[in-house]
Amino acid sequence: MFCVKKIELKYYTKIDDCYRVKLGNGFEFSFKQEKQAQSFLRKTNKFLTEQLAFINHVYSQVFLTYRQNYLLFTPDSGKRQGAILQAERNINKYLTGVSESLSKSVWMSNTKNGNYIVFSAFYYCVSALRNICLDLNQLVERQKLTTLKYQVINFHNEVNMIERSLNEYEQLKAFAVIERVRYQDIEKITMSKVV
Repeated sequence: MFCVKKIELKYYTKIDDCYRVKLGNGFEFSFKQEKQAQSFLRKTNKFLTEQLAFINHVYSQVFLTYRQNYLLFTPDSGKRQGAILQAERNINKYLTGVSESLSKSVWMSNTKNGNYIVFSAFYYCVSALRNICLDLNQLVERQKLTTLKYQVINFHNEVNMIERSLNEYEQLKAFAVIERVRYQDIEKITMSKVV
């Protein structure tokens, strides 16, 4: 048997006679029994592990597309010379950020702040992948690459689906709406805190 990376949230709080689970998407859930809270966390872990796989799939496809078009990221004598070089720098920065955020989401999910860290990491990935699509569009506009144009549109649609899933997860069952995490928060979290 082999192990796979997965999300493992496990923290909830007891307030009076209720068990509460707060998630980084801005929703708080209330349960009368501890078993219900634990069951909800198991369901949430499954959902977030699926989102992890989905984000990783989109990330790998975006990375592959970038590398397949890598040689086209070259300056020309036109006005957009600086823009294409900046787009390439941005793409490399975002690709590194997505990789680090996915690692943080896995290794820090079972910590006390895991309920927030995972969502912050995923929101960062959504933002970074969306920005990569915008930067790949620089190449589309410059080179008139129709195939790449439709790939970028497809990536953008997949990223939107991920974000919508995160935002709407179990919202109808929420007890309260709280402050949602920001995607920038993940950049402040260091892996050295995981022990």
